[in-house]
Amino acid sequence: MKNKEAPVYIWHWIVIIIGVIVALEARSHLRQAGRVEFVSAQPVQRSGDTRFVAILYPRITRRAESDSMSKKLFLEHMTMLKGEGYSIIGLQQVRDLYYADKLLPEKALVVILDGFRDTCDNAVPVIKELGLRATMLLNVGAMRQNDHSFFYELA
Repeated sequence: MKNKEAPVYIWHWIVIIIGVIVALEARSHLRQAGRVEFVSAQPVQRSGDTRFVAILYPRITRRAESDSMSKKLFLEHMTMLKGEGYSIIGLQQVRDLYYADKLLPEKALVVILDGFRDTCDNAVPVIKELGLRATMLLNVGAMRQNDHSFFYELA
């Protein structure tokens, strides 16, 4: 029986050795092609980040209501975030992070606003005044049923 088991045992080692050789060759090839960055004792320093914060603001109205935030408080939030050095980014930059391996600026922040008319009237001037940006989500179904001509004012 030992004679029959020996060839199987040898084949296992041959397969393992071939696998190691192929892996080393692939690593060498990928390194030369610049496709893979291997970790060394000193980590590679890259500028940028892969983390971001997203804040969704409800309706922005002149005065706070139970389901909204006042324009004054929104202005305070945006001023504070700008003062703290947050970089407000758009959804395209988030997409590029995941699909194009592009890094984000440090302290990246996505500001999301709802699509209510009063949000447009109250939040957009604050965003423009501070030189910031925001992502506004619109309810397309509701826009088809009602007159939401303010949407064209955003462009």
